[in-house]
Amino acid sequence: MSTKDTPSRKTAIRASNVAMLTAVPAYLSYDIIYLLTADYVMMSVNVFFLLGSILLLLVVGNPKWNALTRVAFLIQGNLAIFAISYVTGRSSGAEFFYFMLICVTFIMFDKEEEDRYVTPFVIYTITLFVIGQYLLPESRLNLPSIEVIGSDNYRKISFLISAMMIFFIIRYLRTIYALAQAELELEAGRIIHNERMVALGQMASSVAHEINNPLSVIKGLSEVTLEGLGEDALDRSTMTDYLTRVVSMSERINKIVRSLSVYSRKNEADPYLPVSVEKIVGDACVLFEDQYLSRNIQFFLELPSKNVKILCREVQILQVLVNLLQNAKDAIEDTKSPWIRLQVQKVGPMVEFSVSDSGHFKDIPGADRVFEPFYTTKEVGKGTGLGLSISQGIVLAHGGDIYLDNQSEHTRFVFTVPQA
Repeated sequence: MSTKDTPSRKTAIRASNVAMLTAVPAYLSYDIIYLLTADYVMMSVNVFFLLGSILLLLVVGNPKWNALTRVAFLIQGNLAIFAISYVTGRSSGAEFFYFMLICVTFIMFDKEEEDRYVTPFVIYTITLFVIGQYLLPESRLNLPSIEVIGSDNYRKISFLISAMMIFFIIRYLRTIYALAQAELELEAGRIIHNERMVALGQMASSVAHEINNPLSVIKGLSEVTLEGLGEDALDRSTMTDYLTRVVSMSERINKIVRSLSVYSRKNEADPYLPVSVEKIVGDACVLFEDQYLSRNIQFFLELPSKNVKILCREVQILQVLVNLLQNAKDAIEDTKSPWIRLQVQKVGPMVEFSVSDSGHFKDIPGADRVFEPFYTTKEVGKGTGLGLSISQGIVLAHGGDIYLDNQSEHTRFVFTVPQA
């Protein structure tokens, strides 16, 4: 996704456009007054700046808005109000439009990469306001519009138009803010899903091995059974044993495939539902059983005595658990007497998951940075540095917490999720 397509950029573009478009009815409102009062001098000034705004919108800002275009608009907008204030004096009600321009400034540059523009433009607007309101004379021309309408009414009209414009901007921004939030959530869902696919790719060879082993057993037992149907028939008990093992291996393959299917599917729109802890743990463990066995890693599992449910998006909590188990395996697979322990227990209204391994906390470089995006202790090509950061986002979104236990002698990651 390019920079111009990000939700942040889209919000800035929408805000910029609506800010520009508010200038058009504001200018037109005064042109009506000038036309009715035959104030052709002010009407000419206003039309000039109105055309300037339209030109800026259609030419300079087409087809997209950037920071420079928004800067140009704010300069032009301030100069327009100052020119009107210069001609009409303090009776123009320009102070209300300056207030609107300050609001527009914050709206147009409310993004982190552009907030450096806010302070200078606010100072610039206030400076022109002070000059226009306190250093210019009351009126430079004998204007029909001020004589007919009166200074007080003129200012009231200015206030009314400015207030309407600000109200319109705020209402519109509430809408585009909601749209931006939805886009951000969608993008976050894509990132989480992509990280799952990366992890799945890293596990691909091991998962293939886990499926291949039971398939080999099924193939071998089936061949022996077929041969046993010939002249030297197998006895009933032996054949029953072989077929039972075939069924068992088939069920194991089914569990692995089902776990992979659950783990890999998209879930951005999934509701938070009560899910059994045993089911999530089972889906995670089945992906690692063969890996642990082939690497002589002892695996210990401790679950609550009775089935406990958590309120969650199942796939996301499975992703957190798989990530921690994968990290533990990667950290200790080349060490002596490796072991991993997964413990699940109830702690008040929460359910606590902890993944410990035979590594030592003191041996983790940059332990205080492990949840930072793109920070990884793995070798190049073995990790993206996003796993723990994404896991943290998932757990926090579920109303839980995740941390590296610095009180434990061994490496121990803990996360909590609310009970259902």
